Amino acid sequence: MKTVNATIESILKQLGGRKFVVMTGARNFMSLGNALCFSLPKSKHGINKVKIDINENDLYDITFYKLGGAELKTIHEAKNIYVDNLRDVIAYKTGLALSLEQEGTCA
Repeated sequence: MKTVNATIESILKQLGGRKFVVMTGARNFMSLGNALCFSLPKSKHGINKVKIDINENDLYDITFYKLGGAELKTIHEAKNIYVDNLRDVIAYKTGLALSLEQEGTCA
């Protein structure tokens, strides 16, 4: 079984590590057991907090929040996400680009 720090480092690495941080402006990283929580600049639907949990199936549960004042509102929950879809779900829900790579090319 992985330690908490190893689990959190693994999640961040799967998101893209430092490149993810630079591209999204993610900050205030916290570990909560098997979960990684972080803040984002205000994004699509006002999402500014994200929590990524590893569930009992070794898949990811992602919760998107809007924190305003003392109120924390759940905007969306995505359950049982495979690692290869993790970045896509976050990009789609937040509207933030997670890399400089673009689909297709202009010729």
